[in-house]
Amino acid sequence: MRLTDLLTANADVVRRRARRARRGVGSVALGLCVGLTFAARTSIAQVAVERGAEWSAPKAIAGAPATRSISSPSIAVKGDTLYVAASLLPTSPGSAMGMRHLLLSRVPGGPLPIPDGVFSFAFPQGIVDRAGTYHLFWTEFRSFDTTRTTWPSTPNSLWHAAFSHGAWSSPEKLLDARSLYWNGEQSHVVLDSNGVVHVAVAAFLNAEFGIEHLTLRGGRWSAEHIPTWALYASIAATRQYLFLVFVTPDSAAGSTTRLLAQRAALDGIWESPVPIAPAGQRQPSHPIALAERDSLHVLWNASGTLDGAQRLHYALSDDRGTSWREKASIAAQGISPCNE
Repeated sequence: MRLTDLLTANADVVRRRARRARRGVGSVALGLCVGLTFAARTSIAQVAVERGAEWSAPKAIAGAPATRSISSPSIAVKGDTLYVAASLLPTSPGSAMGMRHLLLSRVPGGPLPIPDGVFSFAFPQGIVDRAGTYHLFWTEFRSFDTTRTTWPSTPNSLWHAAFSHGAWSSPEKLLDARSLYWNGEQSHVVLDSNGVVHVAVAAFLNAEFGIEHLTLRGGRWSAEHIPTWALYASIAATRQYLFLVFVTPDSAAGSTTRLLAQRAALDGIWESPVPIAPAGQRQPSHPIALAERDSLHVLWNASGTLDGAQRLHYALSDDRGTSWREKASIAAQGISPCNE
């Protein structure tokens, strides 16, 4: 299920929390509105800002050619500056995907150039560091025929380029795996309180499943492999901790999966994971983790064991991930399928 769908159904819950906080939550309120307007995949991207209890009027910030539609949006905020990245997919059935179809824009400022190289720029996500550098991440496919009308189901490599002082760095490959479970939602990248960029993605690498945790500190990347059979990993950071939220198979219940959270002190080691989803849920998936000061919010979707209906769930931990309580369960009516 896409992040935009999750946020649409649970917008009231998140907006109430956004209004309570004075620091660190402006980007959450802004991100909600961008996600909601992008969800329709229109050719015009719009943005609105929540001020108190009211939303500002949407403002068009970027457009796509008539032959392309906007998909898989990402936003990044630094002060009053907003960066937007999105894939551009063909609007006509049967049209070729092609290459280098990427929407990049800065507000204020207008359209940005695209990083050099022949790429498909699938599922872009971005973040701005303390110095104001915009970091763009995207995935690629090992074998990609540009005449295809859709992307292959699973990407194989993760790439990065940084935009600073009006120019892009050379794209660099961060991961090369058999499969990357990159959701296409703004959930894989976070900036911690020390200014370090963290990236987390579930992958099948070197003949085993795991979560690949990448960090950018002082201009240098380092990698950590967390050996766990994970899907749909999300990462968030509070003032003192990093959190991974992920789905893993439940070996005691056949094909059922479990939703877990795992934390580590900044520059510390990972502790044992704890369950988030209560018993009685089938196949929890696509978690989205959001941090607010020392609290952690998680959204996910799952099917009920009794009626089989798919529902959205929201849980909160206000003791740094030690315990969790589910705050809302919303029936998913009219929500688009997962991985649309």
